[in-house]
Amino acid sequence: MISVLILLYELKYTKTLLICLSVLTDIISGTMIEHVSQLMIKICGIPLALISFIWFLYNFFLLGVIIRLRSKDIPTFVIQSYLIAASIVIIWQLVHFDPWTIWAFITTLMLYSIHVALTTYQIR
Repeated sequence: MISVLILLYELKYTKTLLICLSVLTDIISGTMIEHVSQLMIKICGIPLALISFIWFLYNFFLLGVIIRLRSKDIPTFVIQSYLIAASIVIIWQLVHFDPWTIWAFITTLMLYSIHVALTTYQIR
């Protein structure tokens, strides 16, 4: 999969690359959200039908893809609400990692942020 992403980048297929990365990111965050949602349902004892649960996860996944691809057409409060919910889920998952894994993740995010801030090439 990494080879395909590198090939798309080298051939300047940035729109396709953006779509692929959006879908992959949402699959990963969707898995985390599904895990957290199941735990919250068990802890709180919320009665919820399977179809309603799948509908919630599908809409959250779809909203994430739409926000990444069409952010100009969506109100700011919707984007901010989605990003806050996704951040809470990611932080909750990070709390359960080993300390060295958390520091490796934070270091990687820091290096990526520096790279994005210092490079002039923009995907969009």
